[in-house]
Amino acid sequence: MANAFISYAKEDVSEARGIYEYLFQHGHKAWMDEKKLLPGQKWEKEIRKAIRNADVFIACLSTHSINKRG
Repeated sequence: MANAFISYAKEDVSEARGIYEYLFQHGHKAWMDEKKLLPGQKWEKEIRKAIRNADVFIACLSTHSINKRG
């Protein structure tokens, strides 16, 4: 069972959700900000922690993501 971090551009959220759901349905753990971040959490700290704890980093690359900063 892998623990995956999913990185994506907000414009690609529906595709990222599909990846998250696929992994979940197949018994893997996945971390996606809209699914795992709670109100009031320090998002930068939580994202760094999730990346450190991940076995796999899934970068969803698209024209949206490569043209963004950050």
